[in-house]
Amino acid sequence: STGLSAVAIIIAAAFWTWLWGPVGLLLSTPLTLCLVVLGRHVDSLKFLDVAFGDAPALTPEEAFYQRILADDPDEAAYHAERLLKERTLAAYYDDVAIKGLALAQLDVNRGLLDHARRVRLKSAVDDIIDDLSDHDDPVLPKDESQPSTDPAKVAQGEETIPAGDGNAVLCIAGRGSLDEAAAAMLAQLLARQGIAARVVPSAAVSAANLFHLDIRGVRAVCLSYLEAGGFTNARFLVRRLRRRLPKTPIIAGFWTLSADDVERMEALPQTGADTIATSLQQAIGAICRAAACAGTTVPAAPVAAVDAAE
Repeated sequence: STGLSAVAIIIAAAFWTWLWGPVGLLLSTPLTLCLVVLGRHVDSLKFLDVAFGDAPALTPEEAFYQRILADDPDEAAYHAERLLKERTLAAYYDDVAIKGLALAQLDVNRGLLDHARRVRLKSAVDDIIDDLSDHDDPVLPKDESQPSTDPAKVAQGEETIPAGDGNAVLCIAGRGSLDEAAAAMLAQLLARQGIAARVVPSAAVSAANLFHLDIRGVRAVCLSYLEAGGFTNARFLVRRLRRRLPKTPIIAGFWTLSADDVERMEALPQTGADTIATSLQQAIGAICRAAACAGTTVPAAPVAAVDAAE
């Protein structure tokens, strides 16, 4: 309960007992805890927290990035399963996986990851998604203050987005492989809601290739961006998609922005999209509402998704 590792407590007890005797034994834990507190609040002494504290050396998102960087998706999936005991898969993707990919995007911006390495990272994420495909979300305590979105309350017999050929929602990668990995997470979450989705790489929606894009049965489009940049790429991509899908709702997902960032940067008018989403859960809610406004009733999204969207 003190935040000290068991090994640190034993070593400290042995050291201070040897130095001061019984008094040292009594003071060993408080003295060691003082060192850990200093390490947590003084950057130059951070090594003390790492050496004696019980917190992991890496945050969950850092551990996720480290595992996919080491091309070890099975270990990443193992850590994910431990975290998924207390959260939903959508929350894990938003809180850990997306933030881990954002760290990778920072390395891309610094020129530390070449194209081949980015492709391997995307492949590792695909393996993790596959490993977690049969995960069942835990039953979490319900927040009575939030509106109910129980799927069981959806009227029977209403039309839903068809599973069909998986073309109902296009999850389009904004720029490259990392954006495509995030889009694949969204597609899996939509599939778990019974909504057909297909991941589209960024190259498939270039000016030269967009004409060949299969748009049969498309009900909604969601763009995936780990980095918003200046919205230039998103703005021109939305324009190109409008020419082929003039009446289809377009959601622009900027996974590393906050709601305040979206408002401050005027993301909606800058991109020309119908809706801006800042998390995968929010995107699910936006897709459900967009399709419903178009005359199609879809399965209810998770409570967290609708709440975030609101």
